[in-house]
Amino acid sequence: MRLLLILISVLFFGLSQVSAQSGKKKKPKVETAAQKHWKSGIKARKEGKTSDAILDFEKAIKSDPKLVVAYFDLGAVYFKLDSFQLAVQNFKTGLALKKDATPSIHFTVGQAYWEQNMYDSAAVWFEKTLNQPELSTNLAHKARKFKRDALFYLSNPKMEADLSWNKFGEAINSEHPEYLPTLTADGKTLIFTRRIQQQEDFYITYKDEQGKWESAASLESLNSPNNEGAICISADGKKIIFALCNDKEGFGGCDLYEVVEKEGIWGYPVNLGQNVNGNSWDSQPSLSPDGNTLYFVSNRPDGFGDNDIWFSLRSADGKWGKAQNAGSIINSDGNELTPLIHFDGQTLYFSSEGHAGFGGFDLFMSSKQVDKKWSIPINLGSGINSKGDESGLAVSIDGKTAILTRLEEDNSQNIVKADLYTVQLPEEVKAKPASYSKIYLKAQLDSLPISGVIEVIDLLTGMQAGKYMTNDSGEALVLLQKGLKYAVQSSNPGYMFASLHFDIPADYNKDDIPSVTLFLQPIKDTSAAAAKPVVLNNVFYETGSASLQKISHFELDKLSTFLKENPAVKVRINGHTDNVGGDNVNLPLSQARAKSVYDYLIKLGIDASRMQFKGFGSSKPIADNNSESGRAQNRRTEYEILD
Repeated sequence: MRLLLILISVLFFGLSQVSAQSGKKKKPKVETAAQKHWKSGIKARKEGKTSDAILDFEKAIKSDPKLVVAYFDLGAVYFKLDSFQLAVQNFKTGLALKKDATPSIHFTVGQAYWEQNMYDSAAVWFEKTLNQPELSTNLAHKARKFKRDALFYLSNPKMEADLSWNKFGEAINSEHPEYLPTLTADGKTLIFTRRIQQQEDFYITYKDEQGKWESAASLESLNSPNNEGAICISADGKKIIFALCNDKEGFGGCDLYEVVEKEGIWGYPVNLGQNVNGNSWDSQPSLSPDGNTLYFVSNRPDGFGDNDIWFSLRSADGKWGKAQNAGSIINSDGNELTPLIHFDGQTLYFSSEGHAGFGGFDLFMSSKQVDKKWSIPINLGSGINSKGDESGLAVSIDGKTAILTRLEEDNSQNIVKADLYTVQLPEEVKAKPASYSKIYLKAQLDSLPISGVIEVIDLLTGMQAGKYMTNDSGEALVLLQKGLKYAVQSSNPGYMFASLHFDIPADYNKDDIPSVTLFLQPIKDTSAAAAKPVVLNNVFYETGSASLQKISHFELDKLSTFLKENPAVKVRINGHTDNVGGDNVNLPLSQARAKSVYDYLIKLGIDASRMQFKGFGSSKPIADNNSESGRAQNRRTEYEILD
């Protein structure tokens, strides 16, 4: 950013020449002493003799206090030397003599105040820049951004947080730049980009049993002579999506590719196709926890700025849908970069120069609301963001810790190091804490794995929280937020509908939940001994009543869909209770509860001739009634297929 400002200021010489040479040429004029000193100063500055240039410009001013160009060029020298007070002094003196000076001079005065953290004065001068005639589009854009960011500084004094940064050791960081980290849900696999000279490659590292990172190794199966510059790994660590540039199979300058791991070996990269990749630059991917939404950055047309965040949805057949813009809440008229969708599935982190911040590119977060719209982005704060550029981060599953690159500069503000660090996020920009569970689908008869779909429903909102496809081992890593209740359902062709229930306390202190196996029964089971009722784990009643709680509707709606998709199937709804109370209470209660489900399914269009209902009271326990957890299991509703 500083280099950009300096480049603007060094244009003053050319502008000064135009000013000095304007007007009609009548006859050659004798060069004054002031002009000689000024020209000598220009020559000295070009030759890098800064001290001589300052002396010459000062002599020019002393000889002719009204020589405007000398003030402007002296101010430019002081600006380059970070002597911002002297720069402002000379610029303002020159502007007092020539009020119609080029807008870039007003802009650089604003920059000089900005560099001194004098944001109120900076905002005034950026506003003056915007009021100048013949203002270029590019300079107007910069002036609006700096004015907005100066006002942001003034309105956010409490965000000057002093956060604790912890640098990764030599196992990960090297003398080369490391950036764009990506992390698995269990926090045990980290991939990042390392640039050696102009070559970008991927490096991978794993945590050992003691929780220490092993030495990062080149991801040889993906690295090539071309540049691989941005990567994301799926929550379960089984898929990678990455950007590859200048590939013969590509559709644009950089395309996104997918690669799948099987038995510890990464397969061949496959281009995601033209629904995702265009005749443009497509890069910086981030995959949702269930693997069905891909966020990425593209400079394709029809966006809000030069680089926008886009997304694509994966259909049931595994194909990616046509890319869609993430919208004007996320994207601005500037540039957005490095999206990261957190393991909670709802928190999006990204980098932007178009939203109000502390200068350059800042990191922001936004949350997906119940209506699926994004919240207004929140700046991560000055403890993380600076006047420079921040982009690219990974965030732990508990939402507390970020991994990102921090730049180190020498005394001349040249970047000498770019290493990966961890930092604890401020409370207001933490993601929602999540946990994960490995869920296995297996056949009831032989325990063989089933490749199928697992759907997760947030019982509070009724919204789908994820839809997972199991791998060849029948396994899916399912992400669940802490403090919520979920219905986990599997409805696969040829098998009976089955479900699980997760109630995760907000203070659950582990990232992982014990793995669970969901045994599925085939609809047509030739083994009568294997056939048994299936528990509807997400059907709940009011205490001591047969009235269905509203959260039961999601499970029963799914059961209704199963019955409609299998019109030949006939079922009986079974009601059960624990042993608290006598049979005179439990038997009629279980009968009434079974009928409530029966009646609800009829309302959903299931023909009564296909269903029966029966209450069994406490006569068929499946767990010990001497514990509360056992009694809770015994209070259940089931369905079973009738011959």
